[in-house]
Amino acid sequence: MLNSLRLLILFASILATGLAQAATYRWVDEQGKVHYGDSIPAQQSDLGHQELDKQGRVRKDAPRTRLTPEERRQREAA
Repeated sequence: MLNSLRLLILFASILATGLAQAATYRWVDEQGKVHYGDSIPAQQSDLGHQELDKQGRVRKDAPRTRLTPEERRQREAA
């Protein structure tokens, strides 16, 4: 019985640790709509995103790599 209880406590702590480390992502789609989720759709990954902590603060910021034609022209002109 004591071993079962120890195993249950160990399992619960491992599960809690995994949940505490789960990230929330924020991204804006091509239409300007803001989305939140635990993963980023592949077609949205190059539009830039932010990884948020449990309090909603930005932990990591991944810049956009896909530029609009207008943004490309502006960069080339600069």
